[in-house]
Amino acid sequence: MQRSFSRADRLSAEIQRLFNSHLRLTIQNPTLKQSSITEIVVSKDLGSLTVYFTLSDSNSAKDVESEFNRSKGHFKKLIADNLRMRRIPEVRFVYDKQREQADRITELLSTL
Repeated sequence: MQRSFSRADRLSAEIQRLFNSHLRLTIQNPTLKQSSITEIVVSKDLGSLTVYFTLSDSNSAKDVESEFNRSKGHFKKLIADNLRMRRIPEVRFVYDKQREQADRITELLSTL
């Protein structure tokens, strides 16, 4: 019987739960604590993953992205300690602009 989700899809959902709970419960850095993970995309070969995040306050997206990149090793260790994988994927953090784009579209539609 074929599974309905690929390993990459299941892994991305599990890593997203892991990262979000870690941000809420463990992280002490106030810059990172004000962010949340919106989506994680794992490559088909499981060699890399892209983490999309949003901000709940007015911090600069570039500042938070650089802070995430400084703590990249910490997140890789979190994956290694909690998930069974042969190889730990490379992690890349990207600011998720969907909320800003949705607000802009709503604003444009309200002017019509």
